[in-house]
Amino acid sequence: MNKYIEQAKKNKVIQQLRKALKGLSFNVSLVDFSVINIIDETANAPYIITPGTQTVDNKQFISVHDVWDLMAVLFENGYEYEGESKQYSKFNKDDVWIYIQKQLGQPAYFTIELTDLLLTDDLYDLYYKFLDTVSYETKKLVPIPEAFESKEASKEALARADILGIYGFELPMETYRILECNV
Repeated sequence: MNKYIEQAKKNKVIQQLRKALKGLSFNVSLVDFSVINIIDETANAPYIITPGTQTVDNKQFISVHDVWDLMAVLFENGYEYEGESKQYSKFNKDDVWIYIQKQLGQPAYFTIELTDLLLTDDLYDLYYKFLDTVSYETKKLVPIPEAFESKEASKEALARADILGIYGFELPMETYRILECNV
């Protein structure tokens, strides 16, 4: 896993973001396939960052105040505000697109979707929280237990597997059959 950490440290996007985010009072992470895009050095890919989640009454959410602070920090560091969607605030600097996640995203069904790179810690503590190197290196999807919990979850996992196929990941046939039988 250290080879991926070393690779990320050298990445121009990571270096720019870490510099811009230095001094924030909350954690910010690069999430989901944005981390894979860093590892694979995918050109012109948007990078999704998210402030740490908060929990109230057993419900997780992203603080709107943290999103505003994050928007201000990017703006102050030369990122241009480009627009909004329900899910993201979008910024651009030198053709590097940064999407600030404003709401918790869709549920994950595979280990590779849980990849999370903390950006606001000491550079040498940079880590991948959940990079499944087996899944990444073999390009085979490894489902998490929630994918098997209900018919709906299995159906959504199969649909998500089709989407992840675009990134070169495949669902092993045996796993596919088990999920399909659950639907």
